[in-house]
Amino acid sequence: MLHPNASISVERAVMLQALNILKNAGATRVGEEAVLTFTGAELRIESGGGGVAVPTSGGWDLQIRVPSQMLLSLAEVLPDEDPLSMRVEGGTSFRIGPVGIPCYLQPVGSKVIDLPVNADHAEILEALTPHTSQEIEMSGLAEVHRLAMERRQISIAAELLLPFGVSEQDLLKLVESRNARYAGRKARHSGYSLKKEYFLLCATSDHSGMSGLARLNRKLAISSGDSFTINFSEEVRSDSTYRCDSNFAAALAVVLARVQDRGKEFTFGVVPRIVEDLFVKNWFFHGIGLAAKPEESHTTRIPFRSFKTSEINEFLDYMEQALEGKGLPPLDSTFCLQLLQCLGEIFVNTETHSDSALGVFVCGQHYPAQQRLVLTVADAGVTIPERIASRKGKHFSPVDALEWAMKKGNTTKIDTPGGIGLKLVRDFAREQHGEVWIASGGAFWEMQSGEESISELDDPFPGTVVTLKIPTEPTPGAVPPELSNLSIPPPSSHE
Repeated sequence: MLHPNASISVERAVMLQALNILKNAGATRVGEEAVLTFTGAELRIESGGGGVAVPTSGGWDLQIRVPSQMLLSLAEVLPDEDPLSMRVEGGTSFRIGPVGIPCYLQPVGSKVIDLPVNADHAEILEALTPHTSQEIEMSGLAEVHRLAMERRQISIAAELLLPFGVSEQDLLKLVESRNARYAGRKARHSGYSLKKEYFLLCATSDHSGMSGLARLNRKLAISSGDSFTINFSEEVRSDSTYRCDSNFAAALAVVLARVQDRGKEFTFGVVPRIVEDLFVKNWFFHGIGLAAKPEESHTTRIPFRSFKTSEINEFLDYMEQALEGKGLPPLDSTFCLQLLQCLGEIFVNTETHSDSALGVFVCGQHYPAQQRLVLTVADAGVTIPERIASRKGKHFSPVDALEWAMKKGNTTKIDTPGGIGLKLVRDFAREQHGEVWIASGGAFWEMQSGEESISELDDPFPGTVVTLKIPTEPTPGAVPPELSNLSIPPPSSHE
């Protein structure tokens, strides 16, 4: 009998020793899963062919699968309480004290069925076809099998509908919409609600990624549930085709901060290997309490970090340290001073305009082969369109408001000359042949190849996200007038 919400305890030293034994054995790598079996008064952890048993104060008839690396990282963040309290919440989250990681619930003694690495839906079906439905159920792969069957049906339908202009991606969006509609309905002949699951079909900084994230925020905001499972894909965890930017973590943190501010809880369900790899190495999972800080140094990452809006000096100090070794000229060069000035302006906007009590989030990535640096600064405060409407009393649409804010000389600061703020970021990027994306409220502004464009977001983004992409090799003589003769990066006090 399963008891997914019960709690048992284990001695802290014993649990720590067990995790360290598995960690030192080198039995796991990113993407692999560990099986935790609770029987009688014992917990057995198996991963990569190795295993260790841990005595507990009580027992369940329960078995779960968890991401191996996340499980082992708990050794670094175990709470000080002794004994430790362990529980499985809703069959989707394994928690030790306040720290939780995603899990998959399955019956004890489940039959193991190996799937190919990075399997697509066709390979999943090929691997599962020789097995009976009962064996698939006992292996814990029933949901994976259902999604693979559904994806095959979508692929077949897409082939038939392609001449009529309907793509497979269009059909996937329809399925996502259907799942969201039925997620909150109660199952017939049962007093239990269906699991509230939501999907992010891509995690990119462009219009597509920000639209999906804004849509996710709307669904979470109107949901009546107290906890949610967020899936990065409808495929299996090893889906290698999933599109994800490392710096997307800063924008995602805005939505998660909103969820927690409403007193709700979240966990991650389907996490493709590429997403887990990026979000472990860029410290995002560590920053939201899902993993320990990685031991190895990844010099191409600008690790995820959050700041209070008043911590401008701490932010600039952090950026100076994070930018070292990223292929840039010396930090006291004109180019780097200009870059730090731009980042300071973005941060000051959050203090002066957004009133974000939930914090400011930063993340980035260096691409040595492309000689490019991508940085994202995001906040969960008042959006630019909202601020313009409240300060100027003008009835702008979100698109018109953001476009107005990007014009030189326009400012919401009363009795003060127009600031340089986001316009400076735009001018700097243009001169350096870089790119800028800004999502705020119901609008998305971008500049690529020197060309500016603006469009609507179907759902308003609950804050502001500014992403700057620049070459690490500066363009000679390219200095916006506002950035001339800089010796320090002093951000202006207003936009």
